[in-house]
Amino acid sequence: MKTKLFLLSSLILVAACSPKPALNPEITVDDLKAHVSYLASDELMGRRGGSEYEKKAADYIVKAFERFGLEPAGISGYYQAFPVTLGTRLAEGNIVSAGEQNWSPADSSILPWANSMSGEATGPLLFAGYGIQAPDAQYDDWNGVDAKGAVVLILRYGPDGASNPHSDFGAYWPVRDKVKKAVAQGAAAVLISLAPGEQTEEILLPLERERMMADSDIPVMQIKPEVAAQLMASAGQDLSTLTQKIATSKKPNSVLTNIVVSVKTMLEPDVKESHNVLGLVKGTDPEAGTIVIGAHYDHLGMGESGSLFRGPEPKIHNGADDNASGTAGMLELAEYFSVNKPRHSILFMGFGSEEMGLLGSDYYVNNPTHAMDEKRAMINMDMIGRMTNKKLLIFGVGSSADWEKTLLAANTDSLDLRLVPDGTGASDHTSFYNKGIPVLHYFTDTHSDYHRPSDDTDYIEFEGKVMVLNHIRRVVEAIDVMTNEQLAFTQAPVTQTRNMTLGNVTLGVLPDYGYEGPGFKITGTTEGRAGAKAGLQAGDVITKLGDIEIKDIYDYMESLSKFKPGDKTIILLKRGDEELRLEVQL
Repeated sequence: MKTKLFLLSSLILVAACSPKPALNPEITVDDLKAHVSYLASDELMGRRGGSEYEKKAADYIVKAFERFGLEPAGISGYYQAFPVTLGTRLAEGNIVSAGEQNWSPADSSILPWANSMSGEATGPLLFAGYGIQAPDAQYDDWNGVDAKGAVVLILRYGPDGASNPHSDFGAYWPVRDKVKKAVAQGAAAVLISLAPGEQTEEILLPLERERMMADSDIPVMQIKPEVAAQLMASAGQDLSTLTQKIATSKKPNSVLTNIVVSVKTMLEPDVKESHNVLGLVKGTDPEAGTIVIGAHYDHLGMGESGSLFRGPEPKIHNGADDNASGTAGMLELAEYFSVNKPRHSILFMGFGSEEMGLLGSDYYVNNPTHAMDEKRAMINMDMIGRMTNKKLLIFGVGSSADWEKTLLAANTDSLDLRLVPDGTGASDHTSFYNKGIPVLHYFTDTHSDYHRPSDDTDYIEFEGKVMVLNHIRRVVEAIDVMTNEQLAFTQAPVTQTRNMTLGNVTLGVLPDYGYEGPGFKITGTTEGRAGAKAGLQAGDVITKLGDIEIKDIYDYMESLSKFKPGDKTIILLKRGDEELRLEVQL
């Protein structure tokens, strides 16, 4: 026994004294391949934000940071947790009933519309055709109909069906618009159904809540066509005959019935936990400040939202370029600078849930683990794995006066640099730019596999990635000897159109795609445009434009169509706890 204990103690001592594997500070193809191959493997099931597979990717980053000797810089070690809403899910109590008949999700005959409120209503059943008001087609399902207090049955699509790409009614298909019309007519609840015989892949729309859309003001329940037919039959009406008459005549055929229907929708948010991963390389000069180098590590999972794939079955979206490539680059630079320590400290960050609207970076800049005023610059990498003909796009060049000459001086590999002034865009550098921090965003351009299952490791151009990372390395080394004055933030011009515009009218504001509350929240304004001149600021939530109440981005876009250039109106908004009233000239 003593011998065994001695041997065990010896083994533990040897293990404790054994040196850790030596770090390789060189930026190599082999290292990059190893990182991308794991992060973009089927094992991680597409790394959807808030999923267990995104957490596995986060754990991989943490282990790498530990191996490189980076200091934990999160809230719990390397992690900074934050909540994400993946969508909505059924709660108890969903039902549609009429007399002795009732239906529930358990029998797969009904399903709440994902953006329905939770609530219940009872009223007479009104068949309102397709719920369309189309002045251009001289068609109005609501004409002469009293919908006040009624449970309204509305059909999806339009009188000429779902298969006509040139339909006169295509602009009126969205369920949201039909529900909004019903609310305006005083409906108590809405039932949504396909017309009898309508051929479509989705009889009931999946329970996938649309982000940035406010919940309806009344219960909205989807029902299968056979349920709709049974309800109408109870009132002595044949649904097929009614819809056929509309299709043939292209005229409304709305009917108020004598049966009473009750509807109850019960939904709850599906809230999960996502994580930013933060590791710090302490610089040699404690007073120099911090450079942030980041990349988002999440992707689209099985394509639940954001996918451009239209196949019959869900597939894993591995996201090798988007953004295992950027994450691998961040890790390789972390290893390099852990050995070659600069004067500035470097905060390396893996952002969670970027694909849901820059949620991780937005959460960090509003809940920083290190003071934001110590951050001198932020470098972001998103999709850096598909270099063609040495072309490299770098955004944010207008966010600091010396960026252009710094980037050109670092181009010792004769890359075809495309320098873009804009400080904002669809990636995490935007969150930092909106806090007044100079940014650079590296990108090797989009491709046909973007947001599709075919974005796999086989197509990554690793030699090009090495050149991208060496360029970033040289830029960081140049920043390291720059003064704070040389790194001063400047407002970048806007050369790419991202403003929410309808017709010729715009406020020149940038939407907060991660916001899910009431109103329309902005992350910034474009200098010289109407919003900036009126005094709008990042973080403002617009609640009313003129006489139009703004509940979501769709209300905002619709409100713009009511104005023409030169019009003056009033904006109501919330800025923190304060409610403000601004005058704006569009």
